[in-house]
Formats: sequence, C-alpha cells, structure tokens
Amino acid sequence: MAVKPIPDGYHTVTPYLTVADAEAQIDFLKRAFGAEETYRHKDDKGRVSHAEVRVGNSMLMIGQARDQWTPKPAMFYPKFR
Repeated sequence: MAVKPIPDGYHTVTPYLTVADAEAQIDFLKRAFGAEETYRHKDDKGRVSHAEVRVGNSMLMIGQARDQWTPKPAMFYPKFR
C-alpha cells in the first residue's frame, strides 16, 4: 500500500507554530476562530509538546516553546468564504 505524502484533511502546506504558551494559543484559536482541536500530546512536565488544530478546512500544528525551540513572531489571517 502506498504512503500518502499529504494525509487526509491536510493541505500542501501546514504551518507549525512554536509559541510561548501553547495552551493559551489553542484556547485563543478556539474562541476567536471556532478552531477544533484534533490532537494533543503533552510532555512529562504537562506542557503541550505537539497539538493539531483545525481552523475552517486548514490544519495548524502548535508546539510549546522550550530550550532550542524559541517562540517566533507570526501573523494569522484566516480567509473565510
């Protein structure tokens, strides 16, 4: 069976956000854009190490900043029809 390079429900480009507070970011996306959290994995300290959130028909991946992965500035402009 062939492996799909892009899983169902994803697009060619899937942004990965490394943020200072992943819990707060996910909560914001839910409240502001009606995002649906589809996956969450926490590290041994209870922080979000990886999460996947659907906004409209697009997926965002989110991770908690730590050590070598520092938070980066970003802008989010959803396009709704």
